[in-house]
Amino acid sequence: LHSFPTRRSSDLLESDKMSELLDKLLLIARADRNKITLNKELIDLGLTAEVIAAMYQKQAEGKNISIKVNAEEEVYISGDLSLIESMIGNLVSNAVKYGKEGGNIVIETAKTKEGDASVTVKDDGIGIDDEAISHIWDRFYTSSESNDDGSMGLGLPIARYIAEAHNGSIDVTSRPEEGTTFTVILPAD
Repeated sequence: LHSFPTRRSSDLLESDKMSELLDKLLLIARADRNKITLNKELIDLGLTAEVIAAMYQKQAEGKNISIKVNAEEEVYISGDLSLIESMIGNLVSNAVKYGKEGGNIVIETAKTKEGDASVTVKDDGIGIDDEAISHIWDRFYTSSESNDDGSMGLGLPIARYIAEAHNGSIDVTSRPEEGTTFTVILPAD
């Protein structure tokens, strides 16, 4: 009998992190060269928000954080589903990561007065101070709060690239110790 070495779970976790980092760096490189190819399809933003909430539910439960989705009916965009999921996932992941124990996250999808689609991710976590807000869109920027969590500082720049690739925008408001709200505006379909 041959004995094959088994990979420890820490090796697999490290491999997954490296793969995720490479995917993010490739996406940024493509965005820099305007080479992002969108595989457009009709996307129900409310359903997408529900899927993302379910994906992060277990992680949120680890901090006793509640994730709620308020989805207005029939909010559709034409976009690349995997990229839109990645964008919303980055925002929800940050909300969980910087959320307070027993806190709340609300993901809302709606139509704006102008007829566009909006996705809002709101938390009642640690918030972002004014100094950090001016840098959160910079690649590899990590605040002092995130220095010990293994963050690479790529999630928010990627979220912005994805919003802009869909002819949209992303904005943030935050108050330290009160929470953060990210709002994405995308052309509705």
